Amino acid sequence: LFGQSMSKRDNTQGINTYAIGNKSFSTFSLATTITATWVSGSALVLDLSEFHSEGITYFIASLGMCAASVIIACFIVPRSASFLGKTSVAAIMGEHYGQSSRYITSLLGTLTSCAGIAIQFKIMGDVLHILFPAISLWVCMFFSAAIVTFYTYSGGIKAVVKTDVIQA
Repeated sequence: LFGQSMSKRDNTQGINTYAIGNKSFSTFSLATTITATWVSGSALVLDLSEFHSEGITYFIASLGMCAASVIIACFIVPRSASFLGKTSVAAIMGEHYGQSSRYITSLLGTLTSCAGIAIQFKIMGDVLHILFPAISLWVCMFFSAAIVTFYTYSGGIKAVVKTDVIQA
């Protein structure tokens, strides 16, 4: 996908190279990926429904997310230089507290991520089910999950970033 040949993909040196795309992303690509992740489909649906039902009250409360981003950017990020080069929280935990904490962090992080991904698959399945009502909801969810998983696996993080750039 996106001009990447199979032989080039076979030269991946490990999960870190695959996960961070050989550090070859532009600042624009990274910014749009973060934006597309932050403004995700489920958050958009939930926020819109809350804005509709709560009005200005929810809007004022949601400004806290923006304030949190500013606090993180100004106070936390400058103090995290020691974490540069680490590709996961589990790697940091393992370095500071030992391998058992690394395994626990990996397991809990995986479970948390699976829950978020399951919500996305459910939303995608609902959309497909609306488009094709004759097909079972479960089949729609499975089909949409299979497409996304194959797309991400075959194209790697580069395909995901390019998709996020297009979405942004």
